[in-house]
This record gives sequence, structure tokens and C-alpha cells, in this order.
Amino acid sequence: MKSEGLEPTRPLNEKEQIQEKANNFTTNETAAEPISKEKSLIVSMPLIELPIVAFFLAIAAGAMDGYAYFTTKTFATFQSGNIILSGYSIAADEMYKLLPAIISIASFALGSMVLAFMRDTIKSKNKLWTFTALSFEIIVLLVLVANSFHQLISDYHLAYILAFVAGFQGNAFHYINKMLYGNIAVTLNVQLAASYFAESIMKINSDKKKQLLKNCFDYFFILIGFAFGAFMAAIAAKHIGTYALIIPIFCLIGIFITGRVFLKKNPTANIDAN
Repeated sequence: MKSEGLEPTRPLNEKEQIQEKANNFTTNETAAEPISKEKSLIVSMPLIELPIVAFFLAIAAGAMDGYAYFTTKTFATFQSGNIILSGYSIAADEMYKLLPAIISIASFALGSMVLAFMRDTIKSKNKLWTFTALSFEIIVLLVLVANSFHQLISDYHLAYILAFVAGFQGNAFHYINKMLYGNIAVTLNVQLAASYFAESIMKINSDKKKQLLKNCFDYFFILIGFAFGAFMAAIAAKHIGTYALIIPIFCLIGIFITGRVFLKKNPTANIDAN
């Protein structure tokens, strides 16, 4: 017998499922239980903005740039360098160096555009987009590693694809602790690390000084990750060639798995970057 006044329910989408879990999680919490600082951080800050995640994103970007520069003497992530190379090539009448730099810049811009289209499309469906973006990066890099078996892609074309991936990643993830940073280029990080350190020297209040020093450390942490990734990729490229790209692949897979496990254990957690 059909019930009167009841409408058929539609299946919940991904974000609605997460919200329902969050509501159940909140309901099951006892009223007397204080909210810890760590739990408050989990609720308020997207996972992808945590310093440790930003560190591994920086390693991935540094590895891509290190490999590209080692093999082609062009930059995959550092587009300021490619712009400088373009101007220098014209001034020094070394036009053969101009085209690779220009193509790398264009590839980077295309990657950024693709991310913007992908993110907006997924967000319009009220779904999480971070995992899709990470998966896309991982798949592209795996294809490049697979190229080692047949050598269908030249070093220059491979570097252009890495520039595309760098533009994609750079537009996707650029906040750490709700502060703007660069995970594919380091100039902004050097500037802000120095600025926060200088401000900490001027502050007498211990709490403000600690926060400024923490901000400085976060940016310095990113610089270490970027340099470490570039160092490892250059050494690896010298000995194992394209297999050096396994370094950023492992970093991105680690972030992906951590995000999934984190979301399952913390239904109130944010994942996507703001």
C-alpha cells in the first residue's frame, strides 16, 4: 500500500554524505567534552593546507623542476626563469633557446587553465575536487614514466608536459595555514619567510612572536622541500633517467591516501583548498 505524502528520496552526493557523517559525529559527541585545539584545527583548516601536505607538494614540484632542468636546461615550474631565458636568448642571438622556453610557459598556462575548468565543473556538482586533481597529476606522471620503455616522447616534450602538470598543481594548491604560498616556485616563500622573521624580531609579545616565527618556519619548510625534491630528482635522473619522476608520484599518492584515510576518520574535516 502506497504511503500518502511521502516523496521518494534521492541519493546523497559526496559532499552531502560527508556533511551527514559530520552531523552524526557531532551528535554523538558528549556536551561536556571540550573541543581540543587539534580537533578545532581539523574542522577549520582544509587538509591540503596543512604544512606537512604543502611540504610534500613542494618536494613533488621541486622534483619535476629538477628533472626538467637536468635534461633540457629549461624550467618546468619556475616560469620566471623561462621568461628570463626568453629575453636572454633574444639578446644573445641564441634563438634556438627561445622556442623551448616559450612552449614551456604556454604549457604551464594551459595546465593552470585545465585545473580551473576541472575545479569549477566538479564544484558545480557539489563534489570534492582535490582527489580528482591529485589523481589527474598521478596519471599524467605515470604515463611519462611509462615512456621509458619505448622512448616515444623526447626530453623536451616531456619537460613541456611537466610544465603543464606544474601549472595544474600550482593553481590547485597555494595555501598553507590559510596563508598564500607557492608550491611550484620559491620567490614568494623566501620573501614571506624573511618578512615574518623580521617582524618576529620587532615583537615583544611572546605569543605574537611565536606565531610569527611559526609562519616563518612554515615557509622555510616549503623551501627545504622544494630544494630536496630538486636535489633528489637531479641525482635520480643522472642514474635512472625518467624513472626519477617516481619521486613526485610517490609524494602525490601519499597525499591522496592520507586524505582518504583522514576523511574517513574525521568526517568533519575539510579537504578541498579554499
